[in-house]
Amino acid sequence: MRPELCWNPRSLAVRLGLIGLLTFAALGPQPLLAVALAEGNTGPGGGNSGPGNKGNDDKEKEKREKEERERREREERERREREERERREQERRKEEERRKEEDRRRQQPGNAVSPVNPGSPGSGPGPGSSGSPNNPVNSAPRSYYGQITVAASGQVLCGDTRVQSDSPWLRLAAPGMWLEAVGTWEGNTFKADEVQLRSPQAWSFYQGPASLVGAGQYQFVSAWLSTSRSAPFIALRAAPDQTPVRVVAYFDGSKLRAVPASFPAPPPGLKVGWVELTGTVGGQGLVWASAKAFP
Repeated sequence: MRPELCWNPRSLAVRLGLIGLLTFAALGPQPLLAVALAEGNTGPGGGNSGPGNKGNDDKEKEKREKEERERREREERERREREERERREQERRKEEERRKEEDRRRQQPGNAVSPVNPGSPGSGPGPGSSGSPNNPVNSAPRSYYGQITVAASGQVLCGDTRVQSDSPWLRLAAPGMWLEAVGTWEGNTFKADEVQLRSPQAWSFYQGPASLVGAGQYQFVSAWLSTSRSAPFIALRAAPDQTPVRVVAYFDGSKLRAVPASFPAPPPGLKVGWVELTGTVGGQGLVWASAKAFP
């Protein structure tokens, strides 16, 4: 038997080794590198399926959810703001229509203001008047409605319109209140035969020791009181010392409106409506001395 035909393990290993060397020389290291990369991507911590990439996915998901929440919150906020603007616009239009209707009603000939109780619900504040100061003399009775800007030394101004009247209501006027009057124009002066204080609807007038109404910065005051706890005074002025107690308030049948709770109930026998009371302050506090209808 020829030696080359005999199976020799050593010679076979040598031949296989030579074949491997020749293959590596021909193809280079790329196949081996590709195999290594493939094994790395599928191994622990590598590739798209590893736990490191899962953490990135969770962060991306949280980011998207946060952006979605912020978008919804922004849309909800914009919706509320839009609804608030629409509500305010509707209120403005209603107020404008109400004022126009009020002006039309007052401009109708012979539409004088009928005397009403100023403590009862009436028309709300609104600008303008049915008369006109452009006519120097206008003898026809007209109605006037305006907000008081000055009330001092017997003068009452609503803007640049002077209101004159002998009505006791005008003597109780204070800046910020709204009045309604019937009278005639003389230049820029409205001479009123009737005056009603329309707004605020709940108020009272007080003169006397400041301590009874909580105005500690004075000794005696003239005070226009409201029902608001945050703003109890419509107006407040110092009064001469030893000013006796005087109150003008609306009596609803059981109590006086817009007066401190410490004030005693009025004497029996009064009818519902505006009343004027006088009193004294002694050891037992405020005691009413007289009470009558006002004016």
